[in-house]
Amino acid sequence: MKRTKTCPNDYEHEYWAKDMYVLGIDEAGRGPLAGPLSVAGVVFEQGYENPEIYDSKAISEKKRDELFEVIMEDALYWFIDIVPPEIIDRYNIYRADQLSMTEIANTLPSDIVLTDAMPLSLDRPCISLVKGDQKSVSIAAASILAKVYRDRLMKEYDLLYPEYGFAKNKGYGTKQHMQAIEQYGITPIHRRSFALQHIHSRNFSEEHYRLKRIYIPGGLMEQREILAYYACRYNGDWNRIAMAEICHEEPLITDIPTPYITICDTAYPVMLKQLRYPPFVLFYEGDITLIQKNCVTVIGSRKITPYGYQVTEHICRELSRKYVLVSGLAKGVDGIVHACAIKNGGRTIGVIGSGLSVHYPYVNEPLYKTMRRDHLKQHFPWRNRILAALSGKIIVTQAALKSGTMLTVNEALELNREVWCVPHPFDDETGKGCGLLIQQGANLLYETEQLEEF
Repeated sequence: MKRTKTCPNDYEHEYWAKDMYVLGIDEAGRGPLAGPLSVAGVVFEQGYENPEIYDSKAISEKKRDELFEVIMEDALYWFIDIVPPEIIDRYNIYRADQLSMTEIANTLPSDIVLTDAMPLSLDRPCISLVKGDQKSVSIAAASILAKVYRDRLMKEYDLLYPEYGFAKNKGYGTKQHMQAIEQYGITPIHRRSFALQHIHSRNFSEEHYRLKRIYIPGGLMEQREILAYYACRYNGDWNRIAMAEICHEEPLITDIPTPYITICDTAYPVMLKQLRYPPFVLFYEGDITLIQKNCVTVIGSRKITPYGYQVTEHICRELSRKYVLVSGLAKGVDGIVHACAIKNGGRTIGVIGSGLSVHYPYVNEPLYKTMRRDHLKQHFPWRNRILAALSGKIIVTQAALKSGTMLTVNEALELNREVWCVPHPFDDETGKGCGLLIQQGANLLYETEQLEEF
């Protein structure tokens, strides 16, 4: 016969021996795409024992239902809090869980609180236990109350939205659930922030969208036009574009700036698809084929020093012979990168955070005019991520400790790109960012010969 696991209850016994009452708190439903988060708290009489109470995930549904009634009968105090999807979306799941647990701790009387791996700031001791529902009868009982109550709620939701299979999947992202989102969109009980992960995880491709067209008053729009419409309507806001796509929001006939490429076009760069949130649409001016070529991103401070100017110009002169140079068309290092590439007969890409019609900074107005003809400007609001993603190597020629350059480097590291930094003189404030990155493991770029091996 298979032995039933039980909670050792060492924590309860320790505090019961000190005449303390123990509150155990746990939740159910942190991972689903739909439905609320259920959080429960339980306080038992001192000395309470029930060897059948254990981690709700490790016992059968029938046994959970039986124990649900037993716990409510035996507990000195119990409380179940339901956190709706809109609160989860507002705060994120971790914070929503923490707030609910704090409310329960402030509602039920106790001398000490035990939680399942959730630290709380309370007016009394709180112990966060990893796998607490296997170590504490109070936490295990709370996990059972939370899960049974939530499962029953999801069965009720299944009657309202039978297409999604909530009675069986409990809101988790099963194949049937994903297909239902594709076909019917999301429901009022879906967590919008979680549903965005679904649209991001899909394999965007030309084949996926080729036959997807929407008839609207006045004409027919293909999917790439729909994405471009969403991008214009929501000013490049990734989350809002994704939500419009999930909800099959009906677009309106409107003038869409051209040219552009979308994530469903074959011309869309593979490097950008490696981003956690790849841009749906890239609006551009110039030669779009440049994004398919070998690129190196060169970035740095807007307040450039004579030393920074010298090394940036030297590096770009060497690299422009065989690489497309990528930068952000800002003042300082960015402007030098683009100007140097053009001066030496190379090609360059500028990723800008403002619209293509907004030429900022004004000092780079001549560069804007040149690049719109023979090079490439592309617009995407989260430009640091694009700068990091377009190239396999990123070079930082000058950066202070507090600099926007450091944001781009962080994105590059997440994408496993090579980061190279130019060393600066000792105690030079304008180059301490480079020094810090080198200390943290960035490659040291100190001589011209290294560039020949790129």
